[in-house]
Amino acid sequence: MRINIIIDESLEVDYDKLELLFNKHSKSIDFKVYKNEFTWEEEHIVYPRTHEKIYESFSEDEVNSYINFIFTDVQYINNFFYEGHENFVPFSLFDWDYLTNLPIENGILFFTTTYLARLIENADNRHYENIGCVYDFLGDKRGVDDGMRQASFCKNCLESLEQEVLSEDDEKLLEDLKSLLDLLSTSSKWNKSILERIEKDSKRVNKKRKAIIEKEINVVIASPGDLIEERELLVDKLERKFRTDKHEELCSYRLKVHGWEDLASQNGYPQDVINERIIKNMDIVLAVFKHKLGSPTVNQETGKERFPSGTAEEILFALDNKSPDSPLGMVYFYSKPPAPSFEAENYEKLKSEWDRLKSFKQSIGNKVIYKPFTSKEELIEIASKDLMKNISELYEK
Repeated sequence: MRINIIIDESLEVDYDKLELLFNKHSKSIDFKVYKNEFTWEEEHIVYPRTHEKIYESFSEDEVNSYINFIFTDVQYINNFFYEGHENFVPFSLFDWDYLTNLPIENGILFFTTTYLARLIENADNRHYENIGCVYDFLGDKRGVDDGMRQASFCKNCLESLEQEVLSEDDEKLLEDLKSLLDLLSTSSKWNKSILERIEKDSKRVNKKRKAIIEKEINVVIASPGDLIEERELLVDKLERKFRTDKHEELCSYRLKVHGWEDLASQNGYPQDVINERIIKNMDIVLAVFKHKLGSPTVNQETGKERFPSGTAEEILFALDNKSPDSPLGMVYFYSKPPAPSFEAENYEKLKSEWDRLKSFKQSIGNKVIYKPFTSKEELIEIASKDLMKNISELYEK
């Protein structure tokens, strides 16, 4: 299959890099990326009138032999992202900066994969609510942001496709789409361009850790106050998910999840009580951040700030390589930045909180491989898998 990706000169994209990337991750599709020479004669794209004019302007090879995707910032008159005509599909990235902070090239990959996925879709695989699936209808155009960050076939759609009798070509196309979507999701969650190569150096601990309690791994969930739903899900459901996903069998350890909620009401500075009664007795500190770092902790003797927040104190204790008994640290950051209105009364406070979190994130970048997440459901999924991998690799059997 040959796909021409034709990009309007109004969009700034590295054509050569984009073509190289598409072909590197595709085995059954030959991609060609180049600049659009077509002149838009009208202010808006009008189906099918505009499409027919495009059709007439292209060469015989392009008309008869290939699928042609045309990307522009010219708006559809009906405000759609795209409509197809014959084998020509103009995609409108109009007002892109209002829909997402991700770069244009991520959008080009997103719409290319979503359209190609339609070639193998079941008629039932359409979501009229945005759930981050490649088959979302995107009636609410803001869903394109989550679509790029999650960039996948949802569980139900993937199961439906796998139950169908697909042709050999469709099987190959499905595998290429999975590869391209994985690339898109990985880059977008980090707020990176797909054209950037993300490299993280992992320093593996050669000496295996020993669990505090034999055959049991105790994990504490550390989080600021703006992750109520995510925290509740991890505290209440992570143990069960770890067990039902057969991760206990794979790593040979029982998982026990804890939080400050385990503590009875008692005297003492709360953070000191949490540190002494919980953190020091854990094998793993699993920290999750969204848009806030949290309130600073205070040295009770001097009255001065001790750490930038309680959650920061807990994860930094786990990342203290000088202490041989420190727990393992795992950190997850919400992928999307806050989007407060400039007119909001608490705008400056929200911005200050976000800036503090970004600064902290940068400060721990050389101490841990942190990961992004886009939803609480994805968070528990990747946390469960990462726990299994870390326990298997880093703890004595």
